[in-house]
Amino acid sequence: MFNDDSYDPFESAYREAHYDQSGSPYPSIINEAATDILGRKEVAAQKGREGSVFDAVWTKLDSFADGAERRFGISKSLTLSSAFIAIFCAPVVVLFLGAIAFGERQKEKTEKMAVERYGYGLNDLSAAEKIGEDIEAPDDDEEDDEDDDDDDDEEE
Repeated sequence: MFNDDSYDPFESAYREAHYDQSGSPYPSIINEAATDILGRKEVAAQKGREGSVFDAVWTKLDSFADGAERRFGISKSLTLSSAFIAIFCAPVVVLFLGAIAFGERQKEKTEKMAVERYGYGLNDLSAAEKIGEDIEAPDDDEEDDEDDDDDDDEEE
């Protein structure tokens, strides 16, 4: 890839970034120039190069697990696995419970709106058969039979 003589802007940027990360004196040259200009020994904080945020969190969590093992006799692997479960599962549970609470609130608003508009709520409606309120339909067959008999008499 790097032996190709044609110019590729992506490859050029990749090469430059790789060189800056792997062994370029460029960051130290900038630091020396800033030191000379400003007259200070430490211009830029070197904390960013010592480790990432993940490394700092891992160090604190590891020291907490060691302390729990020494003080309470809880195994380090159990402490670390419990911490990771809590870190990754707690936000999911909180979001799930928040969604349920939001849905219940919306349901309450809909019920209130239905009571204001129609006088009864949506929870009052049911497709179940009401017991004790049997209503008999009118018997159309008796009237039809009488009419049929009359028609039969006239034809004869």
